[in-house]
Amino acid sequence: MAGQPPRRTDANRSSRDISESCKLVGIANGDLPAAKLEKLETLLARAAPPDEDVAFIADLLSLPASERHPLPDLSPQRKKEQTLEALIRQLEGLALPTACHCLSKN
Repeated sequence: MAGQPPRRTDANRSSRDISESCKLVGIANGDLPAAKLEKLETLLARAAPPDEDVAFIADLLSLPASERHPLPDLSPQRKKEQTLEALIRQLEGLALPTACHCLSKN
């Protein structure tokens, strides 16, 4: 239909989402893989994640696996579930200090 943007395929959307997520973390296209992982670790450290969480989120951002944070060998469905749980833990870990800070100010 005229006037509507072209439909994006899931692959295009996924690639764009990963690119945008990397930018939010401060990862640049020219960064070496080790630098990308270090930036991700720095960001995630605020919520004190388990090493496994770093592995799942790094994999979600298409960063290579590392010896420090090995990705468990799981079925695709279980990997998806664990990745979602890792993201939820991150949100909870980052939100709790903010909520406590807001409550202490009032």
